[in-house]
Amino acid sequence: MTESNPSIAKVTPSKGKPLLENLRDCLENLTTLTITTTVTGSEERELRTDIQLLMGDISNRIHSSYLTDENQKGLVEFHESQVAKGQQIIKDNVDAIRSILELVKSDDRLNPAQDPGQGGADDGVSGT
Repeated sequence: MTESNPSIAKVTPSKGKPLLENLRDCLENLTTLTITTTVTGSEERELRTDIQLLMGDISNRIHSSYLTDENQKGLVEFHESQVAKGQQIIKDNVDAIRSILELVKSDDRLNPAQDPGQGGADDGVSGT
């Protein structure tokens, strides 16, 4: 049996925090994409790729049999295709987050244009 499992650390947003602060906290914790292809049977073996999203470093762990056995070539190619898909998913997610941030920044209801501690337009205090 072969399975592939791309994963990123899960972060739960805090209730009561502003949306932009929750997004920032989530993004700070998303640093590594791990893609693991595991072959189960009498002996479990895996191919694992870790991609450091901020620095772009990629590390691979491959069982030695995958390097020497021609019959395993298809499995290695499968794992490589999963890594490519994982990289595309991350790119698509970054683009989606960028779009969400632009929307949030442009929505005055979600992003009030005032400094903390300053009077707002509807507080009855004149700024002049």
